[in-house]
Amino acid sequence: MINDKFVLVNQLNHTAKYLTPLIFNRDAINVLSKYGLMNVYMDDYGHTKRYKNCLLFLFGGTGMPGFDKFEQKIVSFNSFYDYYDIIPEGFPKELRRPEYRMYVFSVHPIYYQDLFSFKHGRFDDLSDEFYKAGGYIDTLAPVKIDMSREIYRFNKSLKIEREAL
Repeated sequence: MINDKFVLVNQLNHTAKYLTPLIFNRDAINVLSKYGLMNVYMDDYGHTKRYKNCLLFLFGGTGMPGFDKFEQKIVSFNSFYDYYDIIPEGFPKELRRPEYRMYVFSVHPIYYQDLFSFKHGRFDDLSDEFYKAGGYIDTLAPVKIDMSREIYRFNKSLKIEREAL
């Protein structure tokens, strides 16, 4: 049982909405949600290993029926890179089970510039391939990126570095 202090399901962030098609097809978000997709992230500052040019997909309820078969399918993707179990901070001891898993997928090299541009809010620099992958027909200019929602375990004291591509 979960009390109201612990929220497991967030509204999907911009990374989930706009970058998921770089790994899965453009309509995959509904299927992924059925298998417990909680959100998609560009990074996880609290994890011991750092991933470059990757997207991190957080799933909850890994013990649900059919999840094992789903997991076998997604880890067979060429873009699959790694996974690790998550125990969300602040959970009471009775809920501390590794039912949350982060799956890490490498973005194809043709999208490296797009990932960089998206992370830094430079939507005018997004490629035609990016727009085709997502089925987007117009600009993402009105989208405002709040990195605290796009990075799992974002620490407000950390500074987002303007990395070079």
